[in-house]
Amino acid sequence: MKSFFKILLATILALVIVSAFGTIFLISALGGMFASEQVVETKDSSILEIKLEEPIYDRASTNPVDNVDWQSFKVKKALGLNTLLEAIHRAKNDEKIKGIYLNTGLNNTMGFATAQELRHALSKFKASGKFIYAYSNFYTQNAYYLASVADSVFLQPEGAVDFKGLNIKMMFYKNLLSKLGVEMQVIRHGRFKSAVEPFIRTDMSSENKEQYRVLVSSMWGSIIEEIAQSRKVSVAQLNLSADSLAGMLAQDALSHQLVDVVAPYKVFQTSLMKRMKVKEEDKLNLISIQKYMQTEKEIKKTNNKIAVIYAQGEIGMDKGSSYSIGTENIKDAIKAAAADKNVKAIVLRVNSPGGSVLTSDIIYQEVILAQKKKPVVASFGNYAASGGYYISCAANKIYSEPTTLTGSIGVFGIIPNAKKLLNDKLGINFDEVSTNTNSGALSGVDRPLNKMELSLMQRNIENVYASFTSKVAKGRKMSVAEVDSIGQGRVWSGKDAIAIGLVDELGGLDAAISGAAKLAKLKAYKVEEFPKEPNPYTELISSLTTARVKVLNEDLTSTFGPELASWFMQIRALKFLDRPSVMARMDVIVIE
Repeated sequence: MKSFFKILLATILALVIVSAFGTIFLISALGGMFASEQVVETKDSSILEIKLEEPIYDRASTNPVDNVDWQSFKVKKALGLNTLLEAIHRAKNDEKIKGIYLNTGLNNTMGFATAQELRHALSKFKASGKFIYAYSNFYTQNAYYLASVADSVFLQPEGAVDFKGLNIKMMFYKNLLSKLGVEMQVIRHGRFKSAVEPFIRTDMSSENKEQYRVLVSSMWGSIIEEIAQSRKVSVAQLNLSADSLAGMLAQDALSHQLVDVVAPYKVFQTSLMKRMKVKEEDKLNLISIQKYMQTEKEIKKTNNKIAVIYAQGEIGMDKGSSYSIGTENIKDAIKAAAADKNVKAIVLRVNSPGGSVLTSDIIYQEVILAQKKKPVVASFGNYAASGGYYISCAANKIYSEPTTLTGSIGVFGIIPNAKKLLNDKLGINFDEVSTNTNSGALSGVDRPLNKMELSLMQRNIENVYASFTSKVAKGRKMSVAEVDSIGQGRVWSGKDAIAIGLVDELGGLDAAISGAAKLAKLKAYKVEEFPKEPNPYTELISSLTTARVKVLNEDLTSTFGPELASWFMQIRALKFLDRPSVMARMDVIVIE
């Protein structure tokens, strides 16, 4: 008995110590993050250093929990696309900034639309007469696309350029589910609504292959044309380089004109010194983008504002967070912006593959109400598909990057039947009593759906699809038949979406803000971002529950790769779905 109590007390003491350590760590993290938020002065003849080693969100969270790497326990303040664009724009007009050092690192999580938007901002910086030098040990394909805008592209001698064209690979686990004794019961509307295919097939359907072939061809066309223009080589030559994997060896990358210089970092540093006409390393003034954003900003003397509302991540049934869209956060942000008399126009920045139909409709209805008071413009990031398009379709104008994945106007429902797994493999059985004929309808995974339930689900899906297409038709001034012909769950590139009427203009967030200003007839204005970032201190405790999910996602990604991690997180999200399990969501796909 004594040994039992010793073990018990030791366990309790260990838990107390671990909890105390965790609290101290988080408090230290907070202190470190906010102690550094002080005004920084830029030195004359400086170079803006842009390191892109971490994932880039449309707007990065200020919540300390969101910015903790739970594997290394390091605090890294994430970068937002909004911050990057603002810094590049400011640097273009800053006499103290003479050039940019672009370090893309091993960033393989940056979407092509994000890279495209950054690239356009860098092109404007370069057009102002300032230089851009890029250096990396290894260029992933999207990172190389971004870096190709530079005046000079440097590569480490043992490095490589992953330049091979675009590829979409899907994972199918019908056979795995079958071995486990699980049948996925799928109800859908749309020939191209292929998000359910991994559950019910072992390969892509012909419709799915068709849409993805057209999609990657359109995206690659946009990407390679821009690279060709910057590198002053032909599209044909670049395609030959991609076909032969010419970037896999540094010297081959050089001979195929993918890069300008193959050299160690020291040589690159010397090149920067020559460009800046300095002879000593400590005279080379590099300022990180994080520090540069702490320099004093120009205060615009106007009360007119354009609200930019960031709707990024899965559309779920919870309240929502910095990286997810819920029933409250985006709806409340739209309502607040619409009520603010100083806000003259709203830009809804969407970067979402979709999700809950119910939440999508809640946000859509709020957009309609806001539109009665002021113009609403939609701006698309990497994704604006299914539910992401649903919440945007009523906007006065829609902007998209050529490589944005959009459309996917379709609906599906999915309910697993785990009867064989539960009964035959695990030995678990169920019994029940009910007050009415269908009291237990759609309430479990222990049996297959009956005819009435299947019929009800199909009617539900058809009703949702009819509602979805009618809303798109109204917003885009098209007939329902026209929407249906380009709908059916099909995914389009932003470039192709213009031709079929789903998008109005090509352009990023800056273009959308300028377009909103024109609609509101504004010459001078400030940009105000929504949803309002909560106080990080008060959010800390409430966010600890999300840390567990973040740790799990990071661990899965590092162990199995982003594709499997994405699939797992999608399956995990099924338990939060509505009506039941009716979704407006595009496939989880990895484009590389």
